[in-house]
Amino acid sequence: METMTRRLTKTSAAGISAAALALMLGLGMPPEARADDDYAKTQLKAMSDYLAAQKDISFGFDANYEVVTKDQQKLALAS
Repeated sequence: METMTRRLTKTSAAGISAAALALMLGLGMPPEARADDDYAKTQLKAMSDYLAAQKDISFGFDANYEVVTKDQQKLALAS
């Protein structure tokens, strides 16, 4: 009888833990973000019009290249 009680306790504890985890994940997830097509098209048009109106456009970027030597040392080349 004692073995049966332990088994039920372990089973119910695992079940409660799984249910609590599922509940926390379900409540913690943000709702889906949905935009209607008209709003998305309006925003894209506004951005493209803004870029088309600019006289000069420039951008910068950084590049990193990592090399691993035969001695397992990492060398990072940045530019």
